[in-house]
Amino acid sequence: MYCKECGSMIPDDSKFCPTCGAKFEAAPAAPSTPTGPKKPFPIKLAVIGGVALAALIAIICIANNISRTINLNKFVTVEAAGYDGYGTAAVTIDWDAIDEKYGDKIKLTSKGKKEAKDEGYTEIIKKYSGTEILKLAVDVNLDKNKKLSNDDVINYKWDVEDDISDYLTIKVKYKDGDYKVTGLEKVAKFDPFADVTVTFDGVSPDGSANIIYEGSDFSSWDFSCDKSYGLKNGDTVKVTVNVYDLASYAEQYGKLPADTTKEYTVSGLPEYVKSFDSLTEDFLNYHKKEIEDQISAYAARSYDNTSSLTDLKYVGYIMNVAKDENNSRYNRLHLIFSGNVSNTENKFRPATVYFPIQLSNILVSGGEITADRSSDIEGHSNLDGSGYSTRGYVNPYTCYASLTEEYRADYNNVSGDGFEVYAERKDILSFNDLSIDFRNAQYVYAGEIIDNYARSDWDYNYYGYEVSDVNGLGEYLLVAKNQGSDFSKNNKYYVVVKATISSKSGKFDPKPIYYVISYDGLYKLPTGEILITNTQGLKLGKTNINGWGYSKGFTDPAEMYKEIIASNKDLYTYEMTDALKAFGE
Repeated sequence: MYCKECGSMIPDDSKFCPTCGAKFEAAPAAPSTPTGPKKPFPIKLAVIGGVALAALIAIICIANNISRTINLNKFVTVEAAGYDGYGTAAVTIDWDAIDEKYGDKIKLTSKGKKEAKDEGYTEIIKKYSGTEILKLAVDVNLDKNKKLSNDDVINYKWDVEDDISDYLTIKVKYKDGDYKVTGLEKVAKFDPFADVTVTFDGVSPDGSANIIYEGSDFSSWDFSCDKSYGLKNGDTVKVTVNVYDLASYAEQYGKLPADTTKEYTVSGLPEYVKSFDSLTEDFLNYHKKEIEDQISAYAARSYDNTSSLTDLKYVGYIMNVAKDENNSRYNRLHLIFSGNVSNTENKFRPATVYFPIQLSNILVSGGEITADRSSDIEGHSNLDGSGYSTRGYVNPYTCYASLTEEYRADYNNVSGDGFEVYAERKDILSFNDLSIDFRNAQYVYAGEIIDNYARSDWDYNYYGYEVSDVNGLGEYLLVAKNQGSDFSKNNKYYVVVKATISSKSGKFDPKPIYYVISYDGLYKLPTGEILITNTQGLKLGKTNINGWGYSKGFTDPAEMYKEIIASNKDLYTYEMTDALKAFGE
């Protein structure tokens, strides 16, 4: 017989359906067969009748089985909505329709009930309908559901438990499918950057970007830049309008930005001048004239009436260009002038002084070159060991070193217009490096210094000292064991002059005195000219004359040797002319 609940074939004497668990009452007794003569069916008919019965049973079973198989594809719906290019799609299953058609046929099988009982879910399962239990085992998903355009084809795919029929009195069939998107609304596009201006400030390569928005759809805060600092001309920056959900924006405003990013090229930033050749004649001539006036004004303000500066002229440049273009002091240009500084009262020997003035922050923008010019002359020098000094350098080697050595680690140094000759120097290491003419000239100069001293010194005038028999005696040359960038310490040169000091009034007998003229830092130009960093003049020695006044110089030559040579042996090697060896070697 067949179960009246689920249609399954079961034994005739069953009290419960083994498939759905339905309970059966005992069947009533069959009516008795009337007695009388029988009229048997022909075999052929009986056979046909048997076949017809089997076919009928098969048809019933097939029809019953079909009625218990759910074609899920008939209950799935895919819908798309929104704006073309930004549409969204959703896939749904019509569970209400499934429940209406199949709900009374969806029950737990004996296996399903047993497993629910074994897992302790019997009471929970009773709260769910068959359709609700089936819903837990069936899902369907789209491969794409956002940013859709008309005519896009999207796919849906089923996710169904494989053994549904083991637990429910129902079967399912399904097939993955696709859906062509249509009906999305066309949305108007607008240029969000039409009212955007990007400006660039600062100096290349350390410029910055600023975004200015003057429209009504956004604010300046809605725009961002991928790189706002450390910019140089030619760089590109990408500006983005920050609309995070275009679909929502379209829904709210009925329009969309045509693009959300736009690139801008950095331009118009002033750039550091990288070479002297990049400077124009107009720029150089202007600053040369200004610097010449600046040096002349300095001398007029600072020199006394006995000192003067003449023959001022441009003699070259030194330019420092930073190795790292991000250096905040990228370039420095030192324009150098020389002039003759002298004193009408011969307080110091006439000297050629080199006056550098620095230009920094040299920028070019739109063909125009600008720079910051220092108000100070670089360097400071004493004049000939006197009490006089001046801004600038009396030694061009010292000038060159001061304007390059300090910057060598971070800058490339270039010199030109004649000053490049001082890029290389020849150190004075022995008497052989000094010409006879130079040495003889220093004796002549020593005589002039001593004569001037004897005429102007207070003690000499007050006590009536006289100096006579002034003759050159010899020279000392000290060379530093460790040569450094402070040129004044690399060597020392001394000219010794022997004279006789006496008293005009005869207060003491005439006696020999040794005057020493000293120089610091001697160097030789490629032309052979000898340059002196500092002329110390007549400074060494202080001798008491017979208990009266004092005189510079030494009356004891052994003391002269001690002060010049013996006290410096740890730092210098030395050389002396023959006449001085009598006082110590």
